[in-house]
Amino acid sequence: MSTQANPTVLEVKDLVKDYRSTRAVDHLSFQVKRGHVTGLLGPNGAGKTTTFNIICRFLKATSGRVMIGGEELDRFSRVKGRIQALPQDARLPEGISIVRQLAFYGRLQGLPSQTAMQEATKVLEQVGLGDKLKTKAGALSHGMHQRAAMAQAFMGKPELILLDEPTNGLDPRHAAEARDLITKLKGETSVLVSSHNLAEIQSICDDVIIIDHGKLVYQGSVNDLTGQAAEFKVWVRTSRPVDTATLEALPGIATVTFNTNESSLRVACVEGTEAAEAISHILRSLLDAGHLIEDLKRGSSLEERFLNLTDSNKPSA
Repeated sequence: MSTQANPTVLEVKDLVKDYRSTRAVDHLSFQVKRGHVTGLLGPNGAGKTTTFNIICRFLKATSGRVMIGGEELDRFSRVKGRIQALPQDARLPEGISIVRQLAFYGRLQGLPSQTAMQEATKVLEQVGLGDKLKTKAGALSHGMHQRAAMAQAFMGKPELILLDEPTNGLDPRHAAEARDLITKLKGETSVLVSSHNLAEIQSICDDVIIIDHGKLVYQGSVNDLTGQAAEFKVWVRTSRPVDTATLEALPGIATVTFNTNESSLRVACVEGTEAAEAISHILRSLLDAGHLIEDLKRGSSLEERFLNLTDSNKPSA
């Protein structure tokens, strides 16, 4: 099977990393789908950064396997140029122009000199630094430096790009541009993003991997985790009771729960029902009964699900 025919671009199998008496990663296994943007999440101390660094080859695992397109990661000659990484707080050498630095990285990947320079120019333009090609890294602001480092991760045509806190230090406009750039990579390459910004992960990722205490606690699609395809919440303004029994009798509706404190209804759909269809039935029925609709939200936030799955919502001892 060719690497492009393999639906999994990254596979981590039974990964273990020990630091003397501390086990940072504990028999961790997960996969990243080809062409997907996947979030790698975990509370502080969960082993997320250690896992990221092992995949990047910055650390050596105690045991376990990391496969890129079906090839062992420790066989570097077979994965060279197929994986690129942006470590957290990556720093470029200060005394060299950023276009020359990126062209050098391109040559290390095996690109001819002219092609490497063209590729460096292209990716710097993609991150909004087309007018800073000859600027030395030491003269860049923190946000510009972060974007230049991100551009380095986009060099060539890697099968997998690893990004650790890619929007850290960027102002809102450039952070939005970075998210848009990552989203545009969907289908062209695979991206694994490690971040503490859960709203950002929810907005750009197809899938999420959540680890806690070095172990896998969830792997799957963002929509499945947040329930966006299976449930929704409606806030109403009303002076009369909401007839939940009538609502539950509507097509595609499994359960309806009314919260009197916030005047909201949480609606769960029958499995296989299109959420948009169920929403239409609920809203029409509420309006016919004289209730005013104030707001609607599909599913739960990624933050809510994350806190439920990890120890993050538990008080410290």
